[in-house]
Amino acid sequence: MFVVRDLAAAVGALLVIAAGWSVVGTVVVPRRIRSWLTRAVAISVNAAFHFVADGFDSYEPRDRILAAQAPIQLILQIVVWLAVFELGFSLVLWPTVSSGGLAGAFELAGSSLCTLGYLAPRHAGSTGLADLASLVGLGTVALQIGYLPTLYAAFS
Repeated sequence: MFVVRDLAAAVGALLVIAAGWSVVGTVVVPRRIRSWLTRAVAISVNAAFHFVADGFDSYEPRDRILAAQAPIQLILQIVVWLAVFELGFSLVLWPTVSSGGLAGAFELAGSSLCTLGYLAPRHAGSTGLADLASLVGLGTVALQIGYLPTLYAAFS
């Protein structure tokens, strides 16, 4: 059972690193950084919007539908980043959580990531990871909020 938890923790660490790279590469680095996570969201949103818009023949309804694509993509991007962070930190916390198993690890990661802190970690390793998760959650949201004025200024 310990091998499964350790393997899950390694996968979780890779997910946290991948999501972190995606956040930094998207909103901090001033040039294009390739991220499979950002690209997957962009392709999915683009496909969904064009699937709906292609059902209309005239320009006006297509334009109304496609005008919402960019804002929806921004919102969905932050949701996906936070969901991957949640999964990653849950898997990393799983070996350190003494009660509740994987569900307890998800609860602790969610409590930390949204910075509400309604669940207190019980071990030193869990405390450090919970603190890191709270910084990552707050930082991701703050970076996205800081990015929006720059984005809107570029379009006006």
